Amino acid sequence: MNDINTTLWPAAKVRWRCRRGLKELDLIFLGFYDRCYNTLSIDDKYIFQFLLLQPDPMLQQWLVYGNFPQDLSPAMKNILVLCQNQQYANRANPIED
Repeated sequence: MNDINTTLWPAAKVRWRCRRGLKELDLIFLGFYDRCYNTLSIDDKYIFQFLLLQPDPMLQQWLVYGNFPQDLSPAMKNILVLCQNQQYANRANPIED
């Protein structure tokens, strides 16, 4: 991926970046990180890392409201959908920090 840093962050940094300060995004990202991050391919980890650099209002539109832009790459949409699905599947068991 040309527009993303080619170095994966340490696990502690990824988890820290999952903390957004917006409860909905915290639940989605922390839940996804704790339950799914280690199972991602290296390429998907880069995409997730890139997502964590995006502004909260954009992430909220994508993850909470499902408003994906038309030009969103299939790989990025896949990670967003995985995040959403993980949250829906585990609503009854949220990650506590």
